[in-house]
Amino acid sequence: MGDCTFEIDEYGIRRTSKTGLKTIEWENIRHVQKLSSAYLIELNEGSLPIPYRCFNAEEQDLFSSYIASEKPNKFENENAASGTGVVKTRRPF
Repeated sequence: MGDCTFEIDEYGIRRTSKTGLKTIEWENIRHVQKLSSAYLIELNEGSLPIPYRCFNAEEQDLFSSYIASEKPNKFENENAASGTGVVKTRRPF
C-alpha cells in the first residue's frame, strides 16, 4: 500500500493512499481492537488496520479519546479520557 495519511476527527477516519481517499464515518465502525502492533478497526463491511507506529504518543491518546467518546463500549482493553482535536499522521504503513 505504501505511504498513507490518516486523519481522525469527530467525523470519522479518512485514509489517503496511492489508491485514493477512503472515508469512514464513526457510525460505520462496529468495534476497535487493540492488537499487539496495531488497532484493528472493524467496519460494517471489512476492517482497517492502523499500526501503532502511525501515531505519536499525543495522537494515540487523542485517537483513544475519540474511540471512547464516539464508540463507548466498543474499544477493547482501553479506557481513555475524552478530548478534542484532529489526529493527522503520515508515516509508512
